[in-house]
Amino acid sequence: MAQALKHIFSQEFYDVFIEDFSRIYPLDSQAFLSKIYSSEWEQKTLKQRITHTANVLHTCVHASYFQIVDFFIEFCNIALQKQTSQWGLAHMFIPEYIQLYGNHDFATSMRAIEHITKLASCEFAIREFIHLYPQKTMKQLQQWSKHSHPAVRRLASEGCRPRLPWATQILEFRKNPHHIIPILENLKADSSAFVRKSVANSLNDISKDNPQCVLTLCAQWKGFHAHTDWIIKHGLRTLLKQGNTEALLLCGISSARVCKIQHFTLNTPTVTALQPLHISFEIINTHTKIEKCRIEYALYFLRKNGTYSRKVFFIRELNLPANTTIQIQKQHSFIPRTIRKYYKGKQYVSCIINGVENMKKAFYYTE
Repeated sequence: MAQALKHIFSQEFYDVFIEDFSRIYPLDSQAFLSKIYSSEWEQKTLKQRITHTANVLHTCVHASYFQIVDFFIEFCNIALQKQTSQWGLAHMFIPEYIQLYGNHDFATSMRAIEHITKLASCEFAIREFIHLYPQKTMKQLQQWSKHSHPAVRRLASEGCRPRLPWATQILEFRKNPHHIIPILENLKADSSAFVRKSVANSLNDISKDNPQCVLTLCAQWKGFHAHTDWIIKHGLRTLLKQGNTEALLLCGISSARVCKIQHFTLNTPTVTALQPLHISFEIINTHTKIEKCRIEYALYFLRKNGTYSRKVFFIRELNLPANTTIQIQKQHSFIPRTIRKYYKGKQYVSCIINGVENMKKAFYYTE
């Protein structure tokens, strides 16, 4: 079984941190570790350990906030030389420190965030400053959208996402995303896939509250660059799953019923955690030319209160030659997960072609 993420805060991690940070500031390792390993340590979640580490560091480093930011910047330079992956998740306590103890000093905190985000993403920390200093922070993010470092450019997009996961939503941007658009404009053909993914995620966030805004923007962007077209496709994913006709057309998919589903078979009328759902069906192109087909399926999960929750799952897209039939098979696991609990009883599955739902069938889930 995979180890919980909170265990990245290991003794080895802290030993390395203390060694590197002590090259900059004489950190009392004994005092630091004794405070880290409090009586509640084992029960703390990942987020609680991040905050706890930031708080302990605050009690152990006796210097002004301006000086501490200098320490952090120098430490990040050291850590970046050793880093082998995109980010050190365990170092998220540094942006947490900025969020907790630096919101009184905008200029110094912006200087810190610009450097720290190269090591540990400041997408959560920056939202505190959007809340406290909305105009200044959005101006700063717009400037960072033209930064030479991809991690800083990504922060410009990621930090102001209206519905950033695991973060407080920015309700003002959900209502009106016009402050975000200039940043996305600057990044719509970014050279970094890391940044492009963030831009697409931001578009997807906006589409959930302001779909027409995203559709209009994507129509303007269409064909600007291959990178931009990728962003459009990924950013429209929620609207595509909803079968939105404009979104489908922007991605070159016709909603016309030229591709049809036949012989939809439910091979597992009863599923369990050990027996996945298995469906199969055929898709036929009845047209006289090649047609682009987007193939999905929908599951209607039984809720505790007896109602159903519908979720669409992507299978594939393909260019289907004229008068051609292909076979599709798909399995879906019902192994319980933290993000979804399954309830015993009747569930439903359907198949979707180019946004059009077909042939809803019932099956049963038993534990």
